[in-house]
Amino acid sequence: MHCRHCQQPVDFASLHHENLKRFRQFLILALVLALIGGGLHWAGVAMWPYWLYGMAGFVLSQALFRWQQSRWVICGHCKRGYSHYF
Repeated sequence: MHCRHCQQPVDFASLHHENLKRFRQFLILALVLALIGGGLHWAGVAMWPYWLYGMAGFVLSQALFRWQQSRWVICGHCKRGYSHYF
């Protein structure tokens, strides 16, 4: 990958691997919460499934935030940082 500004090689930020690991952990937790909510919903429990769906949505938002942080790159030449998606 090359910098958008000076066309020099860029590197991912120092916490790239840690953020990807957290993304996977949060994604798995969100799926587990949604599945438990679905099971309770199917079992006919009145209120708890909606709380679990809400928690799953929040955890999913945190997973997406960690994924976005893992895409951060820093140019070694001009010292600019930005998100790299593709």
